[in-house]
Amino acid sequence: MSRRVRPHRRDQILTAATALFRTHGFHAVGVDEIGSAAGISGPGVYRHFTNKQALLVAIFDRVADDLVRQAQRIEEETERPADALRVLVAQHVDFALTERALIAVYTQEERSLPASDRRRIRKRQRLYLDHWVRALREARPEADEDEAVSIVHAAIHVVSSVAAYEPTLPRDRLRALLVGLAERVLLDDAG
Repeated sequence: MSRRVRPHRRDQILTAATALFRTHGFHAVGVDEIGSAAGISGPGVYRHFTNKQALLVAIFDRVADDLVRQAQRIEEETERPADALRVLVAQHVDFALTERALIAVYTQEERSLPASDRRRIRKRQRLYLDHWVRALREARPEADEDEAVSIVHAAIHVVSSVAAYEPTLPRDRLRALLVGLAERVLLDDAG
């Protein structure tokens, strides 16, 4: 009789690994530590991931795919480009506040990904940014492609900066601040 793999166990492993990678760094964390933090044995991790690097790839794949899907849905469901940008900002702020550890791990450990996975994940990130750039160029037609790309990167970095420090503002105030800052970067005079 084969053992059944619990579907939520994979998510528990990813969450535990993300927290450990943020605190100690990818190379300093062992599979036994990840398993223990997820409530299983270290070797139990291998029922879900072939190795620690596959786990890191899965962490980034999951978030990249989710962000692209959400951006595509926003683009399809929102009529006005400025409104689409506002929804994209709100969604990204919520993501950044919820997934601060994941953003920090990506910043610290992206170089630990195999080159082919790094290229694939960056391609997914570009797809995500393309949704923002299209909405920005429609909302602000005076912005050329290069300017729009720079503006979008600036807005996203404003939001993602929350992963680089321990915020002391209450979450609702921090959320409002980040949304306001990112919208000002994106929608300067766009309405």
